[in-house]
Amino acid sequence: MPPMRTRYRDARTPRQRPAVGVVTVVLLAIVATGCAGGLGGSTAQVPCPSAIEAPVLYPGDSWTYQHEDGQRSAQRYDKVTEDGLLRGRGPKHDAEYYYDHAHTLRKVYSQGTWLTQETRDFPSIGHAELDFPLLPGRRGA
Repeated sequence: MPPMRTRYRDARTPRQRPAVGVVTVVLLAIVATGCAGGLGGSTAQVPCPSAIEAPVLYPGDSWTYQHEDGQRSAQRYDKVTEDGLLRGRGPKHDAEYYYDHAHTLRKVYSQGTWLTQETRDFPSIGHAELDFPLLPGRRGA
C-alpha cells in the first residue's frame, strides 16, 4: 500500500533545523492543494517547490510512513554493510532490511534466510520506497 505522508529524520542534523522530511511533508501537502491556494485554507498564493531528490541515507536516519488507511510504519537505519547497503529495521521487527543509495530495498534477512526477490511477506524487495525525485502533482505507481 503506498504511503500517503512521509517523515524523514536525518540523524546528522540537529533537531532545531528542519529535516528533509519536513520539506517532503510540506511538498505532499502542497501537492494536495495543487500549489494554487495556501495551506490550511488560506487564499495566499504558494509557489510550487522544485523537485526533491533522494537524500543520502546514513546510520541513525529514519523514515515514518503514514499509509492511506491511517496505519503507520517506521524504518530506521543502523549501519552500512561491507557491500555498501544500509541495514535497517522495517515493519516486520524480526527482519533486517537492506537498502541501496536510491532507497530501493535490495534484500531482507528473515528467519535465517536471505531474500533477494519479492515474496508474499516482503513484496517491496527490488522496489524503491519512494519514487524520487518528488515532484508537485506527480503520483506514484
